[in-house]
Amino acid sequence: MTLLILLLSVAIIFLINTQAFAAGRVSATREVELTPEIESISIRGYNGSIQWNPVLPGEKPRVVMKKQIFGFLHDTMMNYLNDLEVEEHSTANGLDIEIRKLRKPFGVISSQVSLTLYASPEQIKKFAARVSNGAITINASFECPLILDTSNGSITLRSGVGSLRLGSSNGKIDLGNVKLAGSSQVITSNGSIGGWVGLDEEGEYIFETSNGKIDLAFPGETKGTFHLSTSNGRVNFALGNQVSNGKWAMIELGEGPTVKICTSNGSIDVRGN
Repeated sequence: MTLLILLLSVAIIFLINTQAFAAGRVSATREVELTPEIESISIRGYNGSIQWNPVLPGEKPRVVMKKQIFGFLHDTMMNYLNDLEVEEHSTANGLDIEIRKLRKPFGVISSQVSLTLYASPEQIKKFAARVSNGAITINASFECPLILDTSNGSITLRSGVGSLRLGSSNGKIDLGNVKLAGSSQVITSNGSIGGWVGLDEEGEYIFETSNGKIDLAFPGETKGTFHLSTSNGRVNFALGNQVSNGKWAMIELGEGPTVKICTSNGSIDVRGN
């Protein structure tokens, strides 16, 4: 037994010295140019961030895809990098991107594919993104519906106009400064929700988290009916000429949309701005 352990130790040292083992990372990047006809973007990933950034003057609209493999067997990592599929399906006015997860061989610890869209808000009429593990960030001032979903990661918006369907299982949602054009849902299981929000004159708007605070600011002239509740925390409502404190509240601010704001564990702060 002692001889066997000695031989294995010698073999491992030999492999390390010959660089058969190469702990670290390998990566590859490529771009897909967007034609002016592309108005709809759909991205489905499994591990890695997704971003939408405004395109800078002089640059072309495009999607940048960066694959990264982490492990300790260089040749195996390179093979895995080459085999990792990023499928693209184009239509007359849409681009659909899907990353298919591969089974990890010995020598590969983990992998991720980060995607960044560079496009103007005027070009994109619909944007949808889903990822299992990773943050989703919209840095462009969008002018379209957003459908964003992540299982483990945050969702961050900067500014824009459109309906929202946002969901995260474990992560905060930062709405930035948005005007919601149509019924919207903003839901996370474990994380806070915050931002400045303008509402349409009708529709239903839901802001919900299981574990986290909700801190929202609305225009002072906002109308509608607000339903607010928390199990462990307080509701602090100060909008229009209405003020309320407690575990729950129903506030009517005139004819308008229905707004539901609830959390199980956390405070709710609603104010005019």
